[in-house]
Amino acid sequence: MRKHALFHGRFQPPSIAHFETLGTILQKWELVTIGVVYAIPKPAWLDPKWNSYVEEVLQTYTPARNPFSAHERVRMWNECIRHSNLTERVQCVAAPIPYFDESFSEEFPPEEYDFVKPEAEKHETLDLLREQTTAQILNRSLFTVRPQWKLHVTEMRNLVSQGAQWHKFLAPGIGDVFSELNGNERMRDPI
Repeated sequence: MRKHALFHGRFQPPSIAHFETLGTILQKWELVTIGVVYAIPKPAWLDPKWNSYVEEVLQTYTPARNPFSAHERVRMWNECIRHSNLTERVQCVAAPIPYFDESFSEEFPPEEYDFVKPEAEKHETLDLLREQTTAQILNRSLFTVRPQWKLHVTEMRNLVSQGAQWHKFLAPGIGDVFSELNGNERMRDPI
C-alpha cells in the first residue's frame, strides 16, 4: 500500500461519486489529503504556452459553477469524513489551483504525496487534457484510479432538473450542512 495520496478537486458539492473515488483511493493509499481547490489569479511565472489551457480551466471557476466557497466545501467534506469514520486516514484542506501555486510542491512534495485523480473517460476531453497537462505543468506523476461508480456533477444537475433531489447525490453525512447552506437553491443556477 502506498503512503499518502493527494486528491484535489472543486467538489461543488462533494458527491457520492467523489466519495466513491475517495474509497477507491483508500484501497491503494494509507492516507489521503483532500484538496478543495479554489481559483487564484494566473501567476506571471507560468509558462505562456499553457495560456489557452489555463483560460479553459478558469472557465470552470465561474460563480454559477462554484456556488459554495472553499470553506463551505471543506466543512462538507469534514462532515463526510467524520460521518464515515475516516478521521484517522483522511484530512481535508482548502488549496489554490495546484499549478498556480508556487509552493504546491513544497507543501505536497512528490516524494511524500502521490497526486491522484479519477481516470477520465474518453468523452471527457477537458478532464483528459487536465490530467495530462497537470502532470506536465507540475512536473510530477499523476496517478489515476477507476472508481466503480462515477457520475459527473453536470449529469447530476441534469437529473435534478428532471426532478431528482440533490440529497440523492451528496457524499454521506453532508445532507444537513448542504441544507443549512441552502444547497438546493444555490445549485439551481445554470452552468
